[in-house]
Amino acid sequence: MDLIENNRSLRTIHQGIFGTVTWWSGDFMPTIDGDGPSGTINPYSDSVFVFEAFKSGDTALYDGFGGSVWNVTAPLLGSTLSTSTGFYQIPLSPGEYSVFFRVSGDTLYGGSGAGDGTIMKVTIPEGTAVEFDYGITLEATF
Repeated sequence: MDLIENNRSLRTIHQGIFGTVTWWSGDFMPTIDGDGPSGTINPYSDSVFVFEAFKSGDTALYDGFGGSVWNVTAPLLGSTLSTSTGFYQIPLSPGEYSVFFRVSGDTLYGGSGAGDGTIMKVTIPEGTAVEFDYGITLEATF
């Protein structure tokens, strides 16, 4: 079993969000010689934050290219620490949320957006635990 599959077995919530956070570092570019990428992927343990879903204009600072965000003004609805294996889970009511991962101090990371402009959007349907695995790629090249 791989890391994510092992972590799935740790889920105890029936509604909310859960997943595995990983830190990618190094070179993930395909090579001509066939040796493959030399980067590493490791579990990431730090804070996970869930906010009411918000768009880039709802923050004081958002680096859309790098994925970093600061000074979020949307309501914080939940938080937890990911474990040494990168596993996290947060019980949540049905709704739309923005999920971020702390990378240092007050800097949060979330490098994806929805078509409507919402950053790191996750929708939780009634009675569902949604898996949201995420790789932080600040130190990776592709």
